[in-house]
Formats: sequence, structure tokens, C-alpha cells
Amino acid sequence: MKKLHVTAFALACGLTWGIFVFMLALLAMWVGWGSAFVNLLGDVYKGVEVSWCGAFMGLLWAFVDGFIGGLIFVLLYNYFAKKFK
Repeated sequence: MKKLHVTAFALACGLTWGIFVFMLALLAMWVGWGSAFVNLLGDVYKGVEVSWCGAFMGLLWAFVDGFIGGLIFVLLYNYFAKKFK
């Protein structure tokens, strides 16, 4: 079984989650769609709200959160892939 590149996978997860949260905050600001979820994210990520500043704060927080989550996932995957080879 092939190992995954740790940094590349973690960056991909961080960018994906960060861009998603950023776009969702913009959608909530422009058309109102997803504003309840953005407000919920504001309880977890400090500074996230339905505004331009809140969208950028969400981008930063979500990138860090996605990067760490992806990093943990890929480290566990590589460990078990090697162990059960």
C-alpha cells in the first residue's frame, strides 16, 4: 500500500476547508444562505461572522483546523498502512 505525502495531504485539507468556510461566509453575506452555519462556526472559531472580516477570519481558522485534522489523519493512515502491509 502506498504512503501518502504528509505535507501535501495536510495542505490540501487545510485549503479545502478554509476555502469552503470563506465561500460560505460570502454566500451568507450576499444571499443569506448558510448564515446559521456561519454563526455556529463563530462559536468555534473566534471572529467568524457574516462579514468580509469574518470571512477572512474563517479562512484562517479553518485552514489551521483543516491542516491539523489532515495531518492527524494522514499520519494515522501511513502508520496503519505500514503496520498492516
